[in-house]
Parts: sequence; structure tokens; C-alpha cells
Amino acid sequence: NVLSDIATIITDITINFSGPILENSFVGLTQLTTITIGNLITSIGNKAFYGCINLETIIIDNGVTNIGNEAFIDCDKLTSINIPTTVQTIGNSVFSGCSNIQTISLPNSITTIGTNLCFGCSKLTSITLPNSIDIIPDFMFKNCVLLSSINIPSSVTIIGEDAFGYCSVLTSVTIPDTVTTIDNFAFRNCT
Repeated sequence: NVLSDIATIITDITINFSGPILENSFVGLTQLTTITIGNLITSIGNKAFYGCINLETIIIDNGVTNIGNEAFIDCDKLTSINIPTTVQTIGNSVFSGCSNIQTISLPNSITTIGTNLCFGCSKLTSITLPNSIDIIPDFMFKNCVLLSSINIPSSVTIIGEDAFGYCSVLTSVTIPDTVTTIDNFAFRNCT
């Protein structure tokens, strides 16, 4: 079929129409390596790039305010991403299963982050958290086995369940006095 043929040949996409990228728009484009999202895009829908297993580079211009659930889940070759300062909300499991991602920078414009953000990002070594969030969500960094240090912003009051579970080389954590709740297993098996 024509769609499956297209999925095997598209390697680069530049998106610059006005409006949102809808749910499941680019699912399974297995040869896609580069995405450029222009400043007219307002949001990235749920599972928009799910399973783009060869995706290495994502460039997101200012304009996007919301990144939906599982937008980049299982994009195995992605190594880093910079989120623009216009983003306010990031959904659940956005980078889960991105096993080669090493660095993520989250700007202070973000006020809401869903659960499982980086679940299983086994090569994640560095993340910059925004000082505008009040919760480290459940399972946010679970199984991020190379994450060795984290500075929790002073805006945070709650560290969610299993937030850092199985981060086996986590040796340095700065928890501010603003934190009032640390949920069950938040630091489980951090040796």
C-alpha cells in the first residue's frame, strides 16, 4: 500500500503550517531522522511521532505551547532535545522508551509535566528542571540508570511515587525545604 511505502522513504520533515500537529500524525515513520517544527505550530498531539525509531534530531521553534502524551515515545535514536520557552504543558510518557536520550532541557515556562516523562531513558545523564513546577510526577525518572545527580527546584512541594526508582547511580540529590511530601518508593533502589 502507498502509506507503508511512504513510511519507508521519508527521512526529513519540516512542519510549518498554522495550527496543531494532530494525534498519531507521523506514527511509524521508521526512516524519519529529522523533524523541524516551525513557529506556527501550536501543539504536538498525543503519539504524534510514536515509534519513529530512527529519529535523531528534533528542532522545535517557539510557538508550541503543549506537547501531548507519548508524543515521542520509543524514538530510540533521539539523544537530546531542547524544549522552547513557549511550552507550558508536557503530557505523560513523552520521552518514555527513548533509550538513547542523554540530555533534556526543560524551560521555566513549563508549569505541568505528566507522569512517566523519562521512564526507561537508560542513557539520560542530564536534565534541567524548570523552577516553575510544583510536582515531580510519579515515575518521572524511573529506570534512568545513568542519572547521577538532580537538583530539585525550590518551587517543588511533592516528589511523586517511584519518581527516581531504580536510578541506580543517583548519588547526589538536592531536595529544597519547600518539599512537604515524598511519596512511596520515590528513591527506590537508588544505591
